[in-house]
Amino acid sequence: MENLNEGLWVLDADGATTFVSDRMAEMLGYQPEEMIGVSVYDFADEEGKARMRHRLAVRQRGVSEQYDFEFLRKDGTRLQAYLAAAPIFDENRNFTGSHAGVLDITDRKRAEEELKESEVRFRTVADFTFDWETWRSPGGAYVYVSPSCERISGYRPEEFTADPELFVRIVHPDDRDSIVSHFELELTSALALHMEFRIINRDGSEHWIGHTCQPVHKEDGTPLGPRASNRDITERKKAEAELSKHRENLEELIKERTVELEKLNERLRVEISEREMAEKELLRLNEELGAYARTVSHELRTPLAGIWLALEYLERISGEFSTERFEEEAKDTVLKAKSTVKKADEQVKRLLELAEAGQVPANVLDVDVSEVVDSVLFDIEDELLRLGAEVVVSGDLGLIKANPTHIHQLFSNLIVNAVKHCDSPEPRIEVSLLGDESDAGRRYLVRDNGSGIPPELIDRLFSPFVKREGGGSGTGLAIVDKIVKIYNGSIRAYNDDGACFEFVLYDYERSGVPASDQG
Repeated sequence: MENLNEGLWVLDADGATTFVSDRMAEMLGYQPEEMIGVSVYDFADEEGKARMRHRLAVRQRGVSEQYDFEFLRKDGTRLQAYLAAAPIFDENRNFTGSHAGVLDITDRKRAEEELKESEVRFRTVADFTFDWETWRSPGGAYVYVSPSCERISGYRPEEFTADPELFVRIVHPDDRDSIVSHFELELTSALALHMEFRIINRDGSEHWIGHTCQPVHKEDGTPLGPRASNRDITERKKAEAELSKHRENLEELIKERTVELEKLNERLRVEISEREMAEKELLRLNEELGAYARTVSHELRTPLAGIWLALEYLERISGEFSTERFEEEAKDTVLKAKSTVKKADEQVKRLLELAEAGQVPANVLDVDVSEVVDSVLFDIEDELLRLGAEVVVSGDLGLIKANPTHIHQLFSNLIVNAVKHCDSPEPRIEVSLLGDESDAGRRYLVRDNGSGIPPELIDRLFSPFVKREGGGSGTGLAIVDKIVKIYNGSIRAYNDDGACFEFVLYDYERSGVPASDQG
């Protein structure tokens, strides 16, 4: 008996303790000898004493029973106990006392109270929520429907739990197929879902419902079905419709006023644009004309002066030298004059190229840029060998719709410029297609491994007649800039372990002519 988890408690006819097991004494926080002779009433509060008197009176009538009882421990805490009590009679059937098996159920009682409190909290939250809450089992039956359903739909919770199809039946006929598909989906979906639909209230009125649902699971992952919240959004829908109507009216009014303002603004923009363009073009032409004039004055008058001096020299020595010596001097002077004329001719040719570079191309077709670069390299092959320079072309340079001469001029001027100004002991020039732009442009890079562009020239490098030390006419990069602009592109120069020229070109499109019809 001492090994039982239960305690054993024996009382005499007056309720005094005659025997108590160690387990029983332990449950109350006493030693067994402390409890002998002590009345059972001393282990209960006032309410408990009254209950115990009733129980002992029942025992005197010979009745055995089982019941829960609350005892007071020695330290003042309470013991929740389950008792299986029976009377004790002598051989003459006189009541001499009672005995009981006592089990400590304090933890169980605490758990029951916590569960009861939890259920109360759940019901408080669920039953008093403003929205219409539902919980369906994995099979589709309603496990729970909140009372708010009646306020929104006119139907009581028990009507939905008794008839799972009621929800679908009260959905507006135009939305019914959608809600049937949604209900099927939410039984298997692992995601939260949302939809809006209409229902017909019991009183015949139409209500908009905002429905949000998500799956619920046990801690071990076992599915418990979908949990849903249904909110009456009828007023919101009415407000949205009214707002939409006002917005449409406002948009129409704004559209009318905008058209009027756009017409006025367009006239103003055209006038301003034409004036600005005229002023800019006039300024550009004046600057370019001045530059041309200065260049012609310097580049052409110098060789003309040389030729004039040569003729004066020949005139002067014609009467002083012998015929044989005069012919020898004349031959040498004529050769120098021819060289001077050739240089002047080349300068005139470059000036014409600069003037023509900004003109609209007459002939446009698909140009293979790799073939153009190969042609440029073939033309300067001897110069590359003389300088020990290497030109590396990285992969396919692609196609572009353009005038072939423009593309040849562009890459020729950039490559020749790089070869001419690269001061590395082992000159290396790279030509590459960096990639296609998101708006159909193509980005190219021509770079060398020299010391780079002098900082004071970078911002002026593409202006006509700006020369680097040891440079030519100063028109090459200006031609490049004009050609790039014809193709709606842009170019920039910078230093990165050498001089770099990075530019973007777009397929040429004549104004008013579709690209598909050009060529």
